[in-house]
Amino acid sequence: MAKTPKKAPKKAPSKTSTVSFKTIRARAEKRKGGPKALEKLLPKKPNAGALAKLSDDRVLAEMSMRVFSAGFAWSVIETKWPGFEEAFLGFAPAKLTFQPDEFWDRLMTDTRIVRNGAALLRRSWTPGPADQARQPARR
Repeated sequence: MAKTPKKAPKKAPSKTSTVSFKTIRARAEKRKGGPKALEKLLPKKPNAGALAKLSDDRVLAEMSMRVFSAGFAWSVIETKWPGFEEAFLGFAPAKLTFQPDEFWDRLMTDTRIVRNGAALLRRSWTPGPADQARQPARR
């Protein structure tokens, strides 16, 4: 009599496993009371033409707002947003690119913004290789 092979035990998902957007969406719909309730909570989809006309500083500001909002109460970020605009020099990439380390260090104590140091380090904009190539050598 042949033995039936044992089924392998299900593996728990690893910490690095990916979850499909469909699964995330389904969870959100369940938590928020269904697809229509979730849809009401989401921002309206922007017009592609309007997005194309946004200046670099506005694109960086919008991206930063979304990133800073992750893990914080949105209302806190929205209330403090004018302070973020001031502290981050209007999110002008040309201005931010050449700021010294002291500028970024001061943000950790700036009362105009959320001052979670780990969050700032994780979320703050850092120049890429092309920006670093344009930056004058420090003496």
